[in-house]
Amino acid sequence: LESLAQETTELSDPRMALRSLDLSANGLGLLGTQRPATDYEHLPGALRRDGHSHPPAPAIALVANMVARNKSITSVDLADNSAGDAGQLGLVQLCEAVAQNTRLGSLTALDLSGNLLIGHDSRRRVLSARRATRRATRST
Repeated sequence: LESLAQETTELSDPRMALRSLDLSANGLGLLGTQRPATDYEHLPGALRRDGHSHPPAPAIALVANMVARNKSITSVDLADNSAGDAGQLGLVQLCEAVAQNTRLGSLTALDLSGNLLIGHDSRRRVLSARRATRRATRST
């Protein structure tokens, strides 16, 4: 998880011209969830407890932080990562990051297929993120 934190921090650098990121089928939704959330407080974007009783999946939160900050990325593939299996907050953060990126950056494609989305709120946020990427696609 520390390696992923380092990589996502480097990929967030505005000088990076990252266009596409494929992290599909890596089990990121479960990575780091076996340890207490306080073990990850030092990682950028890994903890955000805004009223939710469970911390996000740290790896998904790290990717979300990178997506929010990288303005050159156009495509992110997180399919089949067990995102949502250990809680929905990581997906919520990812969807918020996508919305932020599509307003200020260039993200036009996000693949979350094969991940667990539970409840109306998670589905609503994913649909909102999908609409944001479609609007970004039409405006380019």
